[in-house]
Amino acid sequence: ASASAYMSRDPSALRKGGNLADGGILGEYLEGLPYRSKSLNMTQDLWLSLSVAEQEDFIDELDSKIRLYETFHNDLANWVRFGDAEPGDALYRVPLSTLP
Repeated sequence: ASASAYMSRDPSALRKGGNLADGGILGEYLEGLPYRSKSLNMTQDLWLSLSVAEQEDFIDELDSKIRLYETFHNDLANWVRFGDAEPGDALYRVPLSTLP
């Protein structure tokens, strides 16, 4: 079940000021993704075992992804609506090579 489906069944599960992780919902959502990323596999122990240079490389890679996803978000000409979809339901064809 998706996080949104879960929340529609029990909106009180996300208490005021809480977040999806605290509500136990984020883990279920992330486990359902069809890929595993370095970010999803990062643990506190793994992070602490990295050298400062490796930590900086990891952060730089995340920053690059964020900038790329901002570019996708702002590229209005390439958002596509299928059928009678509402404007907010448009999709962007994200190249597989850019997934985390």
